[in-house]
Amino acid sequence: MSRAYTRDEEVIMWYEPTIGNIYNTLRDSVTTIARDQENNIVSISISEPAEGLRIEGEEIIAYEVSDCATFPAHRSRGLLQACFEGLLETPEMSQADMVFSESRIAHTPINRALMNYGFEFGGILRNHVYIGGDRDLPENNDIETLVALYRPGEN
Repeated sequence: MSRAYTRDEEVIMWYEPTIGNIYNTLRDSVTTIARDQENNIVSISISEPAEGLRIEGEEIIAYEVSDCATFPAHRSRGLLQACFEGLLETPEMSQADMVFSESRIAHTPINRALMNYGFEFGGILRNHVYIGGDRDLPENNDIETLVALYRPGEN
């Protein structure tokens, strides 16, 4: 059993990662990567199908851009945007009715990259999730506020 912690080292949840759970997530995901000259992965974008979404009773095909990152030494080179471009051009993503993402409100590079590829502001999810990582603005709370962005399909 594994644990997730707050910055104050309080346990916030217990979870059990299993190869089966990881495999199922990766099997259904669409992933694009950028590699350096030594063939190391230095930037990545991952999207997962969002099942069961309906508009006016009709199920739609939707994907969530769920994870994106670039190693600090490789930032500001357009790698993440290249990964987004590759992701959005895949058959799965280009045929989707909608693509959406939730990102930290204080993480401007990710938000800027999404908006550069036609994502639109969908709303703010205040104090929505426990998450760590880089921040452009300081937050004194372990519960992060997210911005929801979406890109309507081209169908």
